[in-house]
Amino acid sequence: MSAQHTTGPWGVFEDIGGALAVHARALAIANVVECDEQPGEVFEFGPVSMANARLIAAAPELLEAAEANSGILQALLVHLQGAISDKVCADIRERISATDAAIAKATGSAA
Repeated sequence: MSAQHTTGPWGVFEDIGGALAVHARALAIANVVECDEQPGEVFEFGPVSMANARLIAAAPELLEAAEANSGILQALLVHLQGAISDKVCADIRERISATDAAIAKATGSAA
């Protein structure tokens, strides 16, 4: 994995008082709150908070999968080029670019 982050697995836990937190082992990675469109307004923890917390907790696995999938797509494109249509090749290149952009966003590197 190319990013420097706390190793997983990460999980979602409800802290004392009902606050949601993402933990890696016994270490809190992030506290999750649910905010309104208005700056400074915080609501009770609910389904959106839990969905946000689950997405954050899945980040290490998502990054690892994205890195692997980008490599696989690149290898497939090289192997299948000429055997598949230009449209399919363009679609694969587009997916590679989108995946690499997401990886760059997650790792803080240039795409």
